[in-house]
Amino acid sequence: MPEESFYGDFHGKTYLLGLDYTEVQSVSANLKDYRSIMISYFKKESNVSLLRSLIKQIQEEDGEIYLYREKPERYDDLLDPSHIISNLTDLDAFLMEMAQMLKQRQQELRQNPAAAFKPLVMIIDGLAKIMKEGTVETNQRLEVFVRLGEGIGFMLITADTLEEMNYVKFIGGNILAVTLRKGPKLILGGSINSHQLISSLDISSTHPQPLKWDEGIYQENENEGNIFFKLMQGD
Repeated sequence: MPEESFYGDFHGKTYLLGLDYTEVQSVSANLKDYRSIMISYFKKESNVSLLRSLIKQIQEEDGEIYLYREKPERYDDLLDPSHIISNLTDLDAFLMEMAQMLKQRQQELRQNPAAAFKPLVMIIDGLAKIMKEGTVETNQRLEVFVRLGEGIGFMLITADTLEEMNYVKFIGGNILAVTLRKGPKLILGGSINSHQLISSLDISSTHPQPLKWDEGIYQENENEGNIFFKLMQGD
């Protein structure tokens, strides 16, 4: 296992996360089938590195990426400024536009079932704020995008600190949270047992020490085992 690995150092299925500690092979997030992923992180450096890596991989497929984050300066060199949203009011307005984009893709798919679409990706870096302060319509639209986005290239990447993602894990009455919990989940850094997002007892028993900033655990769905991996850094 190399001490560090960077974007472009190795290849595998999209979208690459890093290297499996057990098998020493690449670990990938199955975003195309599930259309969403939840990321819980201890240090923001871990999250920024992962998101930058995912953005670059999506751009290799000529994908269209939009980012919601209150302080988006760490991504200015990768994304068009018009694709960066930094407040909830603008996010709500933009999601209405995105709904039209997806509606058009659905119409094209009905007309041509063999149609292929480039990735259309929404990154929410600050998921708990959406659920605490965002409108009901914002949460409902994102949930519908994930649930009905099959075959039209839509993907939703969500991230937040472990404290905030623990809130999301147990929040009641939020349809977006219910839908996201069914898909892939990932934790980065810190005490394994501090992350409530995924069940990681089988990992913590063999790796009781806190995860380093560039170590994580990936779970594709609730019926799959957990994969302990070393993060592929985005720069």
